[in-house]
Amino acid sequence: MATKTKSGQYQVGYGKPPREHQFQKGESGNPSGRRRRDRYDKSAKEILQQILCERVTVSTKGKKQRMSLKEVALRKYVEKLVSSGRFYDLDALFKHYRLDD
Repeated sequence: MATKTKSGQYQVGYGKPPREHQFQKGESGNPSGRRRRDRYDKSAKEILQQILCERVTVSTKGKKQRMSLKEVALRKYVEKLVSSGRFYDLDALFKHYRLDD
């Protein structure tokens, strides 16, 4: 913080610009700097998360159920692994999600 001399004058020097050249209150230090992200400008990760969280109606064992697309995809993947006999992949999936209790 700048200090005043005994005569009441503001000291100007290194790191202490004259008052008329200091930033005004409420004014940004870089007005033409990095623009704010548009709220409609989503990353691929955000779009994928939004899609996978959508809920759909699925018929399983003659019953209609509502579940997320993420759950549908995982169910299909596990069914495919079991039906093809690729238990080593299923085992790797369990280890990845620490489901081998």
